[in-house]
Amino acid sequence: MWVSRLVIPGLCQMALILDNSRIHHATELQLFLKEHPRLQLVFLPPYSPNLNPVEGLWLWLKADVVNNIFFEKFYKTRLHVSQFMKRINNHPYTRVEIMFSVNLVMYSFFYAFLKGN
Repeated sequence: MWVSRLVIPGLCQMALILDNSRIHHATELQLFLKEHPRLQLVFLPPYSPNLNPVEGLWLWLKADVVNNIFFEKFYKTRLHVSQFMKRINNHPYTRVEIMFSVNLVMYSFFYAFLKGN
């Protein structure tokens, strides 16, 4: 299970921030969490795309790649998405950095609020 790579013996308490996707509540994951109590899952509130950085990336990708464009073949869609991802990966400290850093500040406030209640 991929989450097992997050748990390193001897380290302090950890929190993993997730959206409320059904897979994040799977029975197998719950069993893993019982075995590793220092890993705590923090779920974002429902319908909170402003707290989830990947939602900004999807919005950007849709606006840049598929907005008002019809691709006759699926491979063309995949090609354009791949080109978009390569382009933003070639310049990781531009708009992407700003998009994610703002959301990380929101995460910090959200997590602090949860820990205080």
